[in-house]
Amino acid sequence: MAAFPQTQQPEPSKRRRLTWKAIACIALAAICAICVCLYCAFPSMFHDMFHGSAHPGSPSATQSSSQANPQANPQANPQTNPQTKANFSSSDIAKLNKAASSMDGNPISLGEAHPGYTVGSDGALNVQSTRNVEELHNSGTYQLTVFCLGKGSLSIAFSIGAKTRQQTMQCLTGSANQTSVNLDADAADTDTVNSTTIITPAASSKCLIAYRLDYLGV
Repeated sequence: MAAFPQTQQPEPSKRRRLTWKAIACIALAAICAICVCLYCAFPSMFHDMFHGSAHPGSPSATQSSSQANPQANPQANPQTNPQTKANFSSSDIAKLNKAASSMDGNPISLGEAHPGYTVGSDGALNVQSTRNVEELHNSGTYQLTVFCLGKGSLSIAFSIGAKTRQQTMQCLTGSANQTSVNLDADAADTDTVNSTTIITPAASSKCLIAYRLDYLGV
């Protein structure tokens, strides 16, 4: 009797590999089909996902709007922010400091240039007074010199013990103006008396202020 050739069956491990490959192909095809259906149903969602566009009101949309229009965000442009302090150039500050420091004399104290006002959050101008107290140890004459640059005027009150002198001065735009007030400290007041300086800008003044106190001697 003739023998028929036997059909060789795949090994069990090969059958399992073929089965998993078939399952993977079917799953991949199903995922692709689901993605196609979702894209057809919700095209805008996929557009936002792959193109990075933001809806109005989202953080990225707000950031882009602020960058495109700096005026929409006052904090992005501090020079126009109404809460910033008085704005003077570095050359104005240097000019006033030079006028105060280069003056001949024997300074006891020296107040560097500083603005005499701030601008509030509502845009209102707020003037700021300058006050300084010094302990005096020698009898004789003391001289207070006040320097000003900008617009407006200043009221100056200089006191030694019970003695007080008051004076006003006008500020100049672009150049430093100065005025001096002299007072004497009596020998009996030595080591027991203070000098007090109060400088107050007039309303609506926009100025830089500096001052110095000198001992002129007996």
